[in-house]
Amino acid sequence: MQKNIPIYLPYSLAGLWLWSGIQPLVCMPEASLALLAEVGIPKGVRWPVFLAASGWDVLFGLLSIWPLTRARPQ
Repeated sequence: MQKNIPIYLPYSLAGLWLWSGIQPLVCMPEASLALLAEVGIPKGVRWPVFLAASGWDVLFGLLSIWPLTRARPQ
């Protein structure tokens, strides 16, 4: 395993996770809810599932740059 991870890598991953969590909420909520309907999610729980999925993406984005979650070189 490589120990010298470039500093931009966690920030790139954070940007990707944050974008994938925020973009569906802002730009395409109807399409996302339609996809949930196609896979059989009942109508009453589509919004909570959608919000939970987006929330997990945002959480992963924040945790990828949180200083206590990764060992940093001294």
